[in-house]
Amino acid sequence: MSKDPFALPGSELLNPTVGKAAAPHKEIFAKSKGGGGLGKASKPAPTNQEPEEDLVLEPPQPPPKKVYLVKLSNPKWLSEEAFFGDTIKVAVDVEIPESHAHLTRVTLVLNILDTNGKKEKVSTVDAHAKEGRVVGEFKLECPKDYNSEDPVPFVFAASHREAEKEVESPKLQVAEPTRSLICELDDHSEITKDGYALVLKGAGSVHATLTAKDGIDKGDVLSFEFRNLDPKVAYVLELQNDKGKVVAEIFSEKKHGDWA
Repeated sequence: MSKDPFALPGSELLNPTVGKAAAPHKEIFAKSKGGGGLGKASKPAPTNQEPEEDLVLEPPQPPPKKVYLVKLSNPKWLSEEAFFGDTIKVAVDVEIPESHAHLTRVTLVLNILDTNGKKEKVSTVDAHAKEGRVVGEFKLECPKDYNSEDPVPFVFAASHREAEKEVESPKLQVAEPTRSLICELDDHSEITKDGYALVLKGAGSVHATLTAKDGIDKGDVLSFEFRNLDPKVAYVLELQNDKGKVVAEIFSEKKHGDWA
């Protein structure tokens, strides 16, 4: 009989633990059949796809090489001899295809070479090609520090925007000249008189005096040569009589080149 005054008759049959010692409480843990922790990760389902091949990176390709369609050649001076103060022409052969026929400009650069062969730019001009050739001109100025009788080498270079490289001329040796003046008299009746002479004056003094015997008879003319002229000096050439009086003035205040 139950000692619980509130228990209903027959309630002990509903709870098998009633009247018996209760079993100690045990915690229940889930355990994988494979044992240990949460178990092994499941393997991915097999597929029919083949593994991808390793990608091979191709090396970067260099940019295409530029094709130069214009060709420059044969740069040359159009005079074999020149002196400081002269203006000289130069020429370069140019090949331009029809596709670039409008690109006719060629740049010409004049340089002086110093004693070490280093270039010093003097001037630049642009010229335009015509019939396979370009012609330009430079004035050959004396360097400011020039104090020698030795010639100075000049070169010029030619370039075009569509030419692969510039071309350079041979050297041209330029120096202060010892110049001469040739005077030819077609009427030499006066100069043949006794005491008559051609007198060349310059820089306030007499440079040279020539008489008929100094001349060269060329038939119709009598030719006289005055040598070693300074190109910077203006000269006067006079015909004087035996008393030193001016009979005729051949020319006045001219520098070498004015009569060339």
